Amino acid sequence: SYSNDGSMKPTLYVLMPTMPSRKGNWERLRSSWNEVREAGKEVMNLIWVPILFKSEWDSLIREEREPLLTAGWILPLVIENQQYDFLPVLHKVNQGLDWLGSRNPVNSWCYPESDDNLPPRNLIPQLASVSDGRVIVPSVARGQHQTPNGYPTDTLTASPENMRVGACTSAFFH
Repeated sequence: SYSNDGSMKPTLYVLMPTMPSRKGNWERLRSSWNEVREAGKEVMNLIWVPILFKSEWDSLIREEREPLLTAGWILPLVIENQQYDFLPVLHKVNQGLDWLGSRNPVNSWCYPESDDNLPPRNLIPQLASVSDGRVIVPSVARGQHQTPNGYPTDTLTASPENMRVGACTSAFFH
C-alpha cells in the first residue's frame, strides 16, 4: 500500500517462531501487534508471521486458527516437521528467513521475535525514521510470566552494555 505522499510504504515482517506451551500468549500478542500496526499504519505496513510446525498447526482447534486466518495482516507460516541440529525456535527462525527471502521483499524490515515479548506501541514511527540499512535492537517487555529458561519477567532495555546473552532481544534489519 501507499503513504499519504504517494510513495510505497515499507513493510515490517515480524517473524515469530511459536512455542506450543505459549499459545496462551497469542491473543495478547495479536492485540499488541495490532496496536503497533494501527499506530504506524500511515507510514509502514505490518505483517505478523507466526511460524508453526505442521503438527502444531494441526493440533489447533478452529477457534485458535480463526484469528490467525481472518485478520488480513497475520500470515501463519506452517513448516514441515523435520530433523534439525539445534533449538526448534532457531530452526523456525531460519525457515522464516528463507521464506521471506524467497518472496524477495523490497523496502522491508524483518524482525525475528520471541512469542513472549511485547513491542513498544511507537515502534513503527521509530523504524520509519531510519532510512538507511541499519540493524536496530529495541527495548521490549519480556514475558508474561517466568520464562522457562529462567530469565526474569522484565523490560529488556536496549543499550550497548546490555548486548549479552539474556539481556537483549532480536534485532530488526532492513
